[in-house]
Amino acid sequence: MKSDLLALGVFVGAFCFMSCSNVKATRTDAAFEYNEIYMPQTLGKKASAYGLNSVDYDWGVWGHNIATMIPEEHSHNIYAKPNGRTSDYSQYCFSSEHLYNYIVDYIDDNYGHSDTVRFTIMPNDNDVVCLDTKCVARGNTKNDASPAVFNLVRRLCERFPNHIFFVADYLTTSSLPDSPLPSNAGVIMSAMNYPRTVNPTTEESVFLNRIADWQKYVNRVYIWDYINNFDDYFTPVPLFSVMQHRLQEYEKAGVKGVFLNGSGSDYTALGNVNAQVLSQILYDPDYDWKTNLREQVAILFPTAAETITDFMIDQDDYFTRQSQPLPMYDGVAKAKEIYLPADRFMDFYNALIVDRDNTHGAERAKLDELINALSLTALEIERLNGNLNGYDDQLESLMDMVDMGHDVYNESMWAVSDYVKDYSFMAGHAKAMEGRNLLKGHMLRALTPLDPDYPDISIITDGLLGMPSNYHNGNLITSANTVFAVEIPKVEGARNLRVALVQNHGYHIGLPELVELVYQGQSLGTVEPHRLKEHGGHSFVEFEIPSFVHGPMTLKLYRNQDFKTMAIEEIEAY
Repeated sequence: MKSDLLALGVFVGAFCFMSCSNVKATRTDAAFEYNEIYMPQTLGKKASAYGLNSVDYDWGVWGHNIATMIPEEHSHNIYAKPNGRTSDYSQYCFSSEHLYNYIVDYIDDNYGHSDTVRFTIMPNDNDVVCLDTKCVARGNTKNDASPAVFNLVRRLCERFPNHIFFVADYLTTSSLPDSPLPSNAGVIMSAMNYPRTVNPTTEESVFLNRIADWQKYVNRVYIWDYINNFDDYFTPVPLFSVMQHRLQEYEKAGVKGVFLNGSGSDYTALGNVNAQVLSQILYDPDYDWKTNLREQVAILFPTAAETITDFMIDQDDYFTRQSQPLPMYDGVAKAKEIYLPADRFMDFYNALIVDRDNTHGAERAKLDELINALSLTALEIERLNGNLNGYDDQLESLMDMVDMGHDVYNESMWAVSDYVKDYSFMAGHAKAMEGRNLLKGHMLRALTPLDPDYPDISIITDGLLGMPSNYHNGNLITSANTVFAVEIPKVEGARNLRVALVQNHGYHIGLPELVELVYQGQSLGTVEPHRLKEHGGHSFVEFEIPSFVHGPMTLKLYRNQDFKTMAIEEIEAY
């Protein structure tokens, strides 16, 4: 449901190494020549306090940003011709002499020749490939722009021998060169498909072998790796053992640089601790983080150091015993399964509140912020347990997070305020239906195979609606080709059947074209669902159950083919 994270922006400047507590003054003896953590604590000038590189000071151009080097008035000859004739303005022709000259002029005007600056030469983030005469002569094919891109990089490397030019092993440039690139060329490799686990995997071997393959053609391999659950920045993720394992493997493989992609400028729970410890592991992948963690945490949380340290070590130990890798995109239900035992988390959350009440000043402010963020996790755990007692206090705590300026809790800019609104509506509906929903707790039978990522059909009779702003929460998502069918038992006393549906076009979740209720082959009615504006993405479809119905019915949802999936929140009988 997500694209790769390789398109972040334009980064400019030169190396900046400064001293700070607990970090050596320089990084000339660090495991990697380039070390970066992309999170609030380490952005811009703040990176120097951790002895790290910064996106703001180390690159002339990064990511899919060729456009920044092109003047406003430019030739249209720079654009790709995927059919060999007609220009596609979404992509570039990397054999274009005009494009080469624009890049040269940009570097000359802004950086000169003497200092060393890094640049990425990457196509825009799509699969369009130029197939004009020059590009085909270079070796381009319908799916491969690598030959033209490599040729351009060779020219730039020769023109600017002090600068470093990186290609990306990504989409249309994922082929290896046919011969080594110049010594000042490198490659950026995304670790997206390298499972985040301490256990050996086939994918790990494939990724490490790919590093070795690239090292035959470039002097520098940089890795773009990931340190968040990008669907939930507020739920703590155990990072230290798994990232230590990966960084040890990178060092052994001869990797020259590592970029750890986090939440950017958005708040992450325990991000201040993560920044401190991960910067140490980046410097020395054999760093004994468990021995030193309590000292590191005590700098930030003197009163709560024991509570936080014990939780982080317990969580890390729990995860390393699991076989599943850390997910990069998922909700609290999956977190509970893999790395967040619910009881242990709630003990931690409540202990933090006690600690907070015994603090003041800077520590109290940091604990307020942390507890407010963790309230989302607590609310999700209570929702998953079917317990909505006391949720008002936690919702209020989350709204305090918004007041602190943190209204975003994931990569897709999902808003805390929307979560609070959806949760309040869900809880209010559950209270209104308490004792009335006769289908609550009944296990339905799917007549269409369930999607592997959504195998739990019990969530549509748990008495709780889903949440339009977060597709993970309480929704049964199906990609059934044409129709999804589920058997509904005839419940004694039920006269009506209500189906709650949700749509989220950003994730290709649409409402069904039609919902039908069938009994013994006879249609009891059809309804075309519509979004209810006053309920923010919900849609309620209702059927009257005729008196002649005495056995199970079949509910059929016909998928709108304009969308990949559809989502059922809840089915109620009353």
